[in-house]
Parts: sequence; structure tokens; C-alpha cells
Amino acid sequence: MADIASLARDCVEWMWNPISQRYSYFKNYHKNVKALADKARTLEARRNDVGKSVDAAKSQDQEIRKEVQRWQERDDNLLKDLVAFEDRIEENKSCISGCVPDCRWRCRLSKQAKAMASDVDALLLAEQRYDNVSLPRAQRPPEFTRTESMRKFQLFSSTEIAMNKVMEGLRSDSIRVIGVHGMGGVGKTTMVKQVAEKGVTEGLFNVVVMVTISQAVNLRRIQSQIAEGLGLKSLGADSTVERRATKVRDRIVREKKVLIILDDLWKKLDLNRVGIPYGSELENGESKILITTRLQQVCTQMDSHRIKLQHLSEPDSWEFFKKTAGTNFDSREFEAIGKSVAKECGGLPIALVAVAKALADKDMEEWDKAARRLQRSMPCNHDEDETVFECIKLSYDFLNKQEKDCFLLCCLFPEDHNIGKEELARYGMGLTLFLEVNTMEEAREDADWFIEVVAKKAEKLIYSDCWDLNLLEEYEHGELAGLKSLDVEQCQEVRNLMRVTNNSGPGSAPVFESLQELRIFHMDFLEQICVGELPTGSLEKLKALAVQQCNNLVNSLLPSNLIKRLGNLEKLLVNGSSVEEVFGFEGLEQGQVYLGRLQEIRLENLSEIANICRGPTCFADFRNIKFVTVIRCMKLRNLFPVSISDSLMQLEDLWVEECVLMEEVIRDEHAISQQKVKLPRLKTLSLKNLPKLSSFYAGNASLECPSLEHLHVHECQNFRTKTSDFHSSKQVHENDEQHMKLLQKRCVYIILLLISISQPFHNKSFCSKILEYLTR
Repeated sequence: MADIASLARDCVEWMWNPISQRYSYFKNYHKNVKALADKARTLEARRNDVGKSVDAAKSQDQEIRKEVQRWQERDDNLLKDLVAFEDRIEENKSCISGCVPDCRWRCRLSKQAKAMASDVDALLLAEQRYDNVSLPRAQRPPEFTRTESMRKFQLFSSTEIAMNKVMEGLRSDSIRVIGVHGMGGVGKTTMVKQVAEKGVTEGLFNVVVMVTISQAVNLRRIQSQIAEGLGLKSLGADSTVERRATKVRDRIVREKKVLIILDDLWKKLDLNRVGIPYGSELENGESKILITTRLQQVCTQMDSHRIKLQHLSEPDSWEFFKKTAGTNFDSREFEAIGKSVAKECGGLPIALVAVAKALADKDMEEWDKAARRLQRSMPCNHDEDETVFECIKLSYDFLNKQEKDCFLLCCLFPEDHNIGKEELARYGMGLTLFLEVNTMEEAREDADWFIEVVAKKAEKLIYSDCWDLNLLEEYEHGELAGLKSLDVEQCQEVRNLMRVTNNSGPGSAPVFESLQELRIFHMDFLEQICVGELPTGSLEKLKALAVQQCNNLVNSLLPSNLIKRLGNLEKLLVNGSSVEEVFGFEGLEQGQVYLGRLQEIRLENLSEIANICRGPTCFADFRNIKFVTVIRCMKLRNLFPVSISDSLMQLEDLWVEECVLMEEVIRDEHAISQQKVKLPRLKTLSLKNLPKLSSFYAGNASLECPSLEHLHVHECQNFRTKTSDFHSSKQVHENDEQHMKLLQKRCVYIILLLISISQPFHNKSFCSKILEYLTR
């Protein structure tokens, strides 16, 4: 009986469930149809919103997500079904006769309404996941824009020849890397910018990326600049150089037709480590590399098609000079003087601009003075036997064992002469030596006669491109006691210029005891000038020290072991370095003061310098400092502590510019109690582009500058010190434009010095003479 009862229940359920469900659809017909209609209206509104977002993204040339496209397709199909369903609803209404509904028809429509409502819910839920209808798009590379120098660009014959050769190389299918070389200031950078613009105009390239390499090669900086030029937002600050290189390479390959300009290259650059494709990868992408360098051997090392940019001809130099000076050369005499001055610039656009602007507002008398000073610097037309040659260039090719007595003589600001031992001995006195050999050991081998005849009598020595160099060893072997001027430049891998050994310690005989000028230029790896204690009396006559573009110098530029030997130092020039301070006074003997002869300090482009001095300032004797110039020292918050101000009794000119963190010039020291901060000789104070500078001195002591005559304050929006706060007994002229022009003339000193550094030695003679005039 139980089995029969169970079977009966199953049969009833089997028969009842469909009936019950169909009844539910019939009963809820209006409810289900209304719910579907409401959801259909919501879906249609969402469809319109998504459509507008898609249209907006397309107008911005953005790629629409695939899933959004599929959603729109499903939405379109479902909305079509809903329209058809509504038609069937209306048909049902018209087919019902009297008051009796068609139960079967309603059940079917109600069931369809509920199913379609589920589909609508699924679409609405999917649409809520789309925060953005488009894919994130890589930033488009920036357009290549014309700079001010490009707009003012003048096409001269030498430049036109080089430009045409570069363009031929860019159009050639067989050339992938082009190297433009020429002396500093000749206009390589401006010329390649013009070439790049022309390449884009002709459709040779879609993207131009220009990176300045300079002396200190920083791969991460180079990668970041290339990425920026390509529109890559980020390479990942924490990523390795190799991973960043992969991203850069992939983007260049994908972008196609990219011109990569590597400007101011000083040595071979590992393109693979940077992420720049080469070989077949460059060819496949129709991309090319264009480099500029002062050194022809760099072009060779980079396997490039070499093109030399010559200096301007005399006629071109004169036309450029006239236009820049803006002076009316209306008399033949004035024109002759102008041509003479322009000629001395050696065809270098940067020199022509600097000198022309400096002399632009001068009268004929001053122009004549300049010309006569320059002419006096030119060599006299004496008979060769009577001439004292000023510059000898030793080429390693002429220093092999077969031809040790043969030299290449370059004597002046073009002809080469071969001379032998006897002739060299006759002209040995007063020689300047320019050594280009890899190591002095190569030149010294079996060359006692060379030391005796030349080195011992040399007054000026230039080391260039020496890979292994210790100046103390060179002094010992070369017997350089009479040396007065020493330049060291571009000596790679040299980390310590002077390394004290057991033979050259404090108890030894002094070294470089006659040296008056020491210049250290473009030493990429130099970390310290001197390691160890130099013998007493060393460098005791050194008056001028210039350190430029030695970007790996760390800690103090002049630590205590050097400071104690520089008792006669008068001028200090530092440009481009990572030193944290200039003077390191730790470890000096109590009761002593140092640097009492120092007259001029110029600090420029020191990215890491935080203090002028480190250690006890009681050792600093700045009583004779007259000129202080500080430009682009980005981490300096102040210049001098108040405890040093008492020793600045002779300070006349103070120029501080583009030190973005500087808050005050003289720092108050709370432990120091002073009633007055007095700078009795200060005549000119120039403060430019110092956004955080609030005061000259913020302490409680009174500020007295009785001799102040000129105050220049530009772009120092937070500066609150008033003219009256200086308590000058003179009339103070604020922002006098005429006076500012005279001050800016001093900047020509640095411009021309930078030119002379990288040129053959004879250009330095010209620079020294023109600077003598300009800085008077």
C-alpha cells in the first residue's frame, strides 16, 4: 500500500507542477511584462551612455575595448528582440475576445518576459564593470618643435656643405649611423636640429629624439630622455638598466622611422645597454642614429659615416658678426677694426656671438683698443730661425723606435714642420708641450735626451687622453720643477690625479713647487684631486685652480691635505661636479688659518653641493676675497655662515643665480653672538632667480654694507630685505640695466674660457687677450 501511495503522490506532483507553473506565469503576466518593460528602458539608457562614451573615445583616436564592442552587439540584438516582443504583446491584446483572456498565449508571453528580463539583467551587470570603454593608449611622441636658436639659424657655406652631406646620409639606405664632428662652438648642435626638422618635413622620420650625452655618461638619464621623446610615460624608477633598455628598444622598433640624435658624445656609447637598436633592427624600422662630437675618433668608434663641420670662413664670420653686433660700421676704419676683431674669433659662431654682444654698445675707440690688443697677441713675422715656438704636439706615430727624432710641430691662434733633436734643442727654452700619447711611459722609453732638452725646460704642459696618470710620478720622471702651467684633460680611468707614494710623502722634496696654474678638464672618472699628504712646499706658488666637468668628484673639492698646501691660491673656478662642499677643514692644525690669498671664487653647475665649507670655519681666512659668483648650485640653502662674515672684509661683488633652494645668503648661527654683520667693501649685489630666498641675513645682528652702490634683484619673489636694511652710506641703484650689462660682460670670460678648453692650444692665446680686455 505504501508503494501505491508513493506512486500516487509522484503522479500528482508530476501532473501538478507544470500546471502550477503555467498558472503562475498566467497569474503574473502583467507583473512580468511590466518588469521587462522597465528593465528595457534602463538598458536603452545605458546603451545610449555607452554609445556616447565610445564615440568620445573614437574621436580621441583611442582603441575601444573588445568586450565593450561585444556588449554593444549583444545589446543591439536584445533590444531588437524586445521590440519584437512588444509587438507580440500588442497582438495578444487585439486577439483577446470579450473578457475571457487567452490563457495559453499569456502563459507563453509571461514566460518569455521573465527569461528576457534575466538577459537584460546580465547585460546591465556586465556594463557596470566597464570603468573605461577604451584601452590605455601609449602617449604619442611629442612633435619636433623649432627652438629659438633654430629660428635664428643662418646657413653659411661650410654649414650648408655639412648639412647636405648629412641629408644624403639620412636618405641613403646603406647608412644607419652618421657622425658629425668639429671643434666646440662651431655649431654642430644647431645644425643637426635643422637637419632633423628637414628630415621630418621630407617624411624620412616620424619621430625625432634628441639626447645630450656630455662628459659624464649616465645611462639611466639617457634612457629617461629617450623614453620621454618617444612618449613612454615611465620606464620604472626601480627597474634595472637592462629592463629599461628592453622597453626603450621595443618602443623604438615598434614606432619605426625614428631619428635618434646623440648630442655631444665624448667617447663610445654602448647602444645595447641604452636600448638603442642597431644593425638589422635599425634597418627594418627605417630608423637612424645621428651623433655629434668634438672628437673624430668617436665617430670611428661608433662605426659611423663621418662628416666634419668646418668653422666659418672669414666672409661668413664677418656677416654673422655684423648681424649679431647690430652696429653700424659706416666708416671704412670702423669696418676694418670690426673685421679684425671678428677674424680673431677663429670662425666659431659661439665666440662670434659672445664677442659681438659684448662690444655691441661700445664706441669706435673701444673697438680700436680691442683690435690692438688682439693684434699684439699674434705672432711676429720673424725668420723661422729666430722664432721661439710656443706649441709642440707630440704624436705617438712619430715616437716609435725608428723615428724618435721626428716631431710634428704646430706653431700658431696652420703649417706642420718636422724638426730633429738638434733643432729642438735650439728652441727648447720656453716650450709648451701637448702630450697626446696613451701613457707617458710610451714617450719616456729610451728618451733621456727628450727630458733633458725639452721637459726640464718646459713651462707649460698639457696632458690629454692619458689612460694611466699619476702626476707625482710624472713630476719625478720628467723633472718638471720649472713647470708653471699644467692642464690635464680627458684622461679616462684616472680616479686620483695625485697619489702620494712612499717616495713622495710629507718628508720628501716638494713637487710642482713652481706651478702657478692648474686646470683639470673633462675627467669623467676623477674622484679626488689628491690622495695623501703632499711634501711641504708643494704647490706653494699655485695661484689659479680651474676644475671643469669632473662630474664624479665627491666629498670636498679641496680637503685639508690640499688646503694646507694652497697658501697662495688666488682664483678658484669650479664648473660641473658632484662635490658636496668646496672646502673641507677637518683635521687642520688648531690656531692656523688658511686660504688668506684667495681673491675670486666662481662656482657653477654643482648639483650636489650643500655647503661652501665643512668643518670648523675658524680655519677659513677669506680676508682678500673680492669676487664671489655662485650659479646653479641646486642644493645650497645659504652661502656663508655668519661666523665667516667677519673675514669678508674685501668682498666687492657678490652674484648668486639659479640656486633654487637658497633661503638666505648669510646663515645665522644661534651659537654665535654678533652685534653686527658687516661687509664694508661690498659694492654690487646681484640676486637672480632664487625662488626661496627670503632675506640676505635673517639673524638678530644689524646688517651693514656701507659701500653698496648697486642692488640687482630679479625673480626672487619671496625676498623681503629692503634697500635700507643694508645701511649703505652711498646712493643704492636698484636694478640698473646699464650696470647689469656691464656685469654680464664678465660672463663672456666664462664663455670664451669654455671655448678655449676644447680647442688647439693656440686659441687660448686669443681668449686670454680678449678676456683681458672684456674684464677690465
